Amino acid sequence: MKELGFFIDREGKISFFGEYVEKYDPKNRHQIHDSSFIDEIEKKPYFKSLNLNYNKERGIFGKAIEFSLQGMIMLLNITDKNITKMQMYAPKNLSFLQKQSLKELYSLLQTFSEVKIITPSTEIIDKKDIFTSIEDYFKTYQIDLVDCLNK
Repeated sequence: MKELGFFIDREGKISFFGEYVEKYDPKNRHQIHDSSFIDEIEKKPYFKSLNLNYNKERGIFGKAIEFSLQGMIMLLNITDKNITKMQMYAPKNLSFLQKQSLKELYSLLQTFSEVKIITPSTEIIDKKDIFTSIEDYFKTYQIDLVDCLNK
C-alpha cells in the first residue's frame, strides 16, 4: 500500500492519508502517521463534521481505538522493511456502507503479509478482539467474500 493508512466513516467514505516510503524523511509530515492524519484528515471540515469525541493529544494508535469505539474504521500501514504489516481498528457494529467499502478494499487488504484487525469493546484490547486473518474477520462480520473474489 502506498499510503500510511485510511479512515472510513459510518457512511463508508474512505479517506487515505500519508505516503509510505522505505526511507522516510522524519521532517516530512506526509510520511509520518500522526502528522499526515492530522494534516490530511483531522483538519478538514469533512472530518470536523463527524463530531467525534476523542483526545487530540493522543497518538495515532490511541485515536484509532477511540474512533473504532465510535463506529469508525482506521487502518495503519506499519510495513517494516520487507514485511508488509497492517493494523486495522474497526467497530463491532459495521454499517452496511462500511462493509461495502471493505469489500472494495479487499484486494488491497490481501497485499499485507501480517494482519491485525482489532475490534475493541473498550479502550483495553482483549485477545478475543483481535483477528489475524482477513477472511476470518470478513466471515465473522458477514462481509460476503464471493463479491470480493469475483473482482
